[in-house]
Amino acid sequence: MRSGVPVIPIAVIGAEEAMPTLARLPQALNPFGLPYVPLTANMLAFGPLGLVTYFPAKIRMRPRPGHLRRRPRPGALLTKSGDERVRGDPGLDPGRAPHDDLRAEKRPVRMSGTVTTLEPATGREHGKRVLVTGLGSFWGGRVAQAIERQGDVEVIIGLDTTEPRVELNRTEYVRVDQNYSILSRIVQEAAIDTIVHTFLVVDPSQISKRAMHEINVIGTMNLFAAAGAAESTVRNVIVKSATAVYGCTPEDPTWFEEQTPPSRPLRRPVERSLEQVEHYVRDFALDNPHVTVSLLRFSNVIGTEIVTPLTRALELPMVPSIFGFDPRFQFVHEDDVIGAIRFVLDQDLSGIYNVAGDGLLPWSEVAALCGKRTFPLMPLVSEAMFLPLRRLGLVDLPEEYLNLLRYGRGVDNASLKALGFEYRYTSAGAVKAFIEAVRLRGVIGASEPHYRYERDVENFFRHSPSIVRNRATDNT
Repeated sequence: MRSGVPVIPIAVIGAEEAMPTLARLPQALNPFGLPYVPLTANMLAFGPLGLVTYFPAKIRMRPRPGHLRRRPRPGALLTKSGDERVRGDPGLDPGRAPHDDLRAEKRPVRMSGTVTTLEPATGREHGKRVLVTGLGSFWGGRVAQAIERQGDVEVIIGLDTTEPRVELNRTEYVRVDQNYSILSRIVQEAAIDTIVHTFLVVDPSQISKRAMHEINVIGTMNLFAAAGAAESTVRNVIVKSATAVYGCTPEDPTWFEEQTPPSRPLRRPVERSLEQVEHYVRDFALDNPHVTVSLLRFSNVIGTEIVTPLTRALELPMVPSIFGFDPRFQFVHEDDVIGAIRFVLDQDLSGIYNVAGDGLLPWSEVAALCGKRTFPLMPLVSEAMFLPLRRLGLVDLPEEYLNLLRYGRGVDNASLKALGFEYRYTSAGAVKAFIEAVRLRGVIGASEPHYRYERDVENFFRHSPSIVRNRATDNT
């Protein structure tokens, strides 16, 4: 790919007829860590020679007319047919093209019964009153910064257990516990109409399983309890999730669509906690049809500032991989994450949307883009075997990412693009932006001084009568 050599796709047809598989030994029963070991009829007929002996196979192929690829549709939060409260699926009548009008208008669709109409945007008497969870996290602070730049936002309140790590001008910070027990009172007293829930832990290497459950599951449950209270003014909820909710197994499809279920039951703590969160999202959407609910599943995030297990692995002198596996990865740039949240907020969209850059990259190609070589780990490697390497600061990959290094994951990002969202980076472009920032930091160091939140200083600038508000800029 880097040399510009054309790639010719090749399809292998007739393998199952030439070597019929009778059974598959599961991964746990073979010593090589392979996805499975087939037991074929050839082995029964020819013994060990069955590994290289094939049955003759004759296949007749007939072309099938018609366009087989169905148009992308975002996952509906409510999937019961005939339910007037179904939202999040902007497809039109079956006899019409689902997104032709949307590409021209770039406006969300309101669904009423079985008739779908495009409504013009309606004005507000007052600006939006937004509450952002996880203000002290990487995403919460940057989402608040992006919302501050929107002219139709009147109030921004940020909640977290820790202080903000980025400079904010209009956002009010409120310290709360990690399960948001005081959230209901804040929503009621501040007349919040929009909640952006960014405080979901998707990096299991930075927190215990118990704390992750408290934040992801209990915190989200309290959030929806406050948003769904009888006197609640909330009319819009955006939840930031991750594509880890699809799991990672050898049976996975090349592209997960929003409606595609996991290939196997989810077992790992971060996957199960995200699955529980999404159950709460669906229940809330069902019980509150007057609220616009959107769920964004982000792929592997990479960029100039964010730190994840994958970015730490790519900054090593040699990039770890699993022997015998070269999975395909999909990335989304951190700027596109913020852009997608702003787009959904501005367009008042509902539904489930995958957010990921175009293209899949083999892990070896990702390492090559970073100018690194890979070093293989044994397929039977487990998280426990990483403890010595982790203590030495050499490799820090939790179990979820070890599985990702075996099988990879790809998601279909067409639904949000069909509504008008434009990605700034492809998967390859996001990786290039990441490694350029890493090299730049290695030369000149950090570009900006570390911000430290000072409550007394912030209160002075926001509330002191000595501060001149709305001062005109002198251009002379």
